[in-house]
Formats: sequence, C-alpha cells, structure tokens
Amino acid sequence: MIQRIQTVYLIIAIILIAIPLSGMEVISYSVKNEPVSRNVFALNFIKEDRIESSYFFLANIILSLFGFYVIMSFKKLKKQIALAKILIGLVLFYSVLPIILALSGDMLKPEMAFYLSISSVIFIFLALRGMNKDKKSIDSLNRLR
Repeated sequence: MIQRIQTVYLIIAIILIAIPLSGMEVISYSVKNEPVSRNVFALNFIKEDRIESSYFFLANIILSLFGFYVIMSFKKLKKQIALAKILIGLVLFYSVLPIILALSGDMLKPEMAFYLSISSVIFIFLALRGMNKDKKSIDSLNRLR
C-alpha cells in the first residue's frame, strides 16, 4: 500500500488538511472597521470577546478521515479514483467557503491555512494521476490475456 506513490501523495494531502487543526487562521477581513479573523475553531472578533461557533473544525476532521478512507480503498481502483475525485471537490469547496462567507467584509486576506488546503488539492490531483496510470497498466494487462 505505501509503496505506491499515490499513497504518499494522499498522506501528504491529509497532513496538509489536518495542520489547520492546530488553530491556524483561515481568513481575515474587517466588518464595519472591526477586524475579524476566521480560524478553524470559531469566528473571532479581535476587539471584542464574542466567539461564534464554526463548523470548520468538524469539516477538517471529516476531510482528513475521508482522505484516509480513500487510501484504504486501494484494492478497488475504480472506487478509489471516484473517491479521490470527490475528495478534490470537497477540499475545493472547503477552501472557497471562507472566502464566500467573508465577501460581506472589506480587505479580504487569505491566511496560511487557506494556502495549505489549496496545496492539498495539488497533491490529491497528483495521486489521482498515479491512480489513472495504475488503471491504464492494469487494463493493458487485461487486454493481453
């Protein structure tokens, strides 16, 4: 399982998705000249002590576990390819969602966790390319039989 390069790419992607669970900021902006920073855990108003609940923490955990499920489905290559495509879509949606939520504010500034999630999409794409190469080689062997 680990000897396949796509497994290494998926492990790197899972690590990049899980790193923001340490409390990194995803995006920062200002609403009515009040600075707002959105991290994985909650929406933090810097000037006031208000904290609103956020589902980004749960989404990070679910994406990490789903990535692990993609790795563990290596015996069924077609299923693994389909799941990797779904994972790319989910990570892209998760990456764009904070920007959509912050469009009402001014001075939009993506933080480090945003860039980590975008870079995980690149590694998932590389893993998907490796899976497709495996599928092509298996299909060519099946034609020879």
